[in-house]
Amino acid sequence: MHNLKFIHNYFMIDHLIKVHRELTEEEIKEIWKNGIFIFDSNVLLDLYRLPSTAKDDLIGVLQNENFNSRIWIGFQVALEFLNNRLNIIGEQKNMYSKVIKLTEDHVCKINELNEAYVKEIKKLNLTQRHSAIDPSAYINEDTISKSVKKFKKFQKYLKDSETEHIDVNNVDSIKDIIFQIFKDKIGEPFEKAELDKINKEGEERYKNSFPPGYMDMKKEGQHAYKELSFVRKFGDLYLWNEIMNYTNTSKSRYIVLVTGDVKEDWWEEKRGRKLGPRKELLNEIYSKCESLNRFHIYNTSTFLKFAKQELDNNIKETSIEDTQNLIDENLRRSKMNLLSNQIKSEIFSIDKQIQELKSLLHNNYLRNERISEYRDGLYNNSEPSDDIRDHAHNLGYLEDELQQEKEELTNNIKNLELNKMRLFDRYRYYLEKNNNK
Repeated sequence: MHNLKFIHNYFMIDHLIKVHRELTEEEIKEIWKNGIFIFDSNVLLDLYRLPSTAKDDLIGVLQNENFNSRIWIGFQVALEFLNNRLNIIGEQKNMYSKVIKLTEDHVCKINELNEAYVKEIKKLNLTQRHSAIDPSAYINEDTISKSVKKFKKFQKYLKDSETEHIDVNNVDSIKDIIFQIFKDKIGEPFEKAELDKINKEGEERYKNSFPPGYMDMKKEGQHAYKELSFVRKFGDLYLWNEIMNYTNTSKSRYIVLVTGDVKEDWWEEKRGRKLGPRKELLNEIYSKCESLNRFHIYNTSTFLKFAKQELDNNIKETSIEDTQNLIDENLRRSKMNLLSNQIKSEIFSIDKQIQELKSLLHNNYLRNERISEYRDGLYNNSEPSDDIRDHAHNLGYLEDELQQEKEELTNNIKNLELNKMRLFDRYRYYLEKNNNK
């Protein structure tokens, strides 16, 4: 009995240490030598956003003969990739139109401003009135023409690049490459019973902000597959369950998730630094996957950095920088969206308070009206010497109280409306800032 208790305590402490231990250099080497790398849909979708050199380097790693046999994606990843890729392609094409129009408008303004500038300079008659000032040495037809030519050259580059960029109606070469790379390396969809179980579990997890996925709880809609419906807000939770199932089936000792997701429901963060997976995730996966020795997370940039170190030294530093820039942009947008959602929530709360106060104000009006009618009736149907006149007189005090209540309610509503307008201004500011970056 004593031995059994000792063994139980040993495994309990061992599990605790496993959850909280640091990643060593030796483990990094072992991970890149034998580990399985699982990719999130955002990594694959970023191939549409990355510059060509970074895209080629990332694809090159996935195709690497010493690495390709150790990669895998969940069915949820394939489903999200296929359902979202056209939106990403459309966004990229629309950006060309925005920049081309902005550049064309700027060229028109340059010409107008230059003409106005030359006209104003001529009015000053500097050659006669101040010969020491000679703008023609710096600003003349040649310098103005060169400036405009730069912008027109950029316009041509944009239009040429736009024609080469993939469109929603074109053959999607990136999609074809991805599914060739991950041929026979994609998970199977859940059965309906398992899907329903995860959905039910997800509701409880999200209520308690238990990772992963609770940051997506406001997502709406579903992805359909045959008779199944994959609820979008549970996408990360589906993937998480697929990762644990795959780990147990493959008996893998080292699993790495590569993701472009920057939200707090995946990452353990201290003092602004993302240190690795959330402790709740480590506790869960180590509890359910006994063969697993290490679960780790890379973002796309860190993945390429270690791939250069451990796999292919030809990966360009600019590719690592480009993927990091994309992650930083996603983080910025995520923070902006979070702020916008918080503001919208505050506006909704204020609207609710305003409606409640307006309801009280309406009740105040009805009570005041009924008391006024009742009091007038008492006066009209009584003599000055009747005691009922005293009662009618006292009703006037009640009317005064209702009037005071009315004024308080009206002021509270005005203050709430003012706060609501301020929040709307903040919301518009965040929307404009988001759209301008």
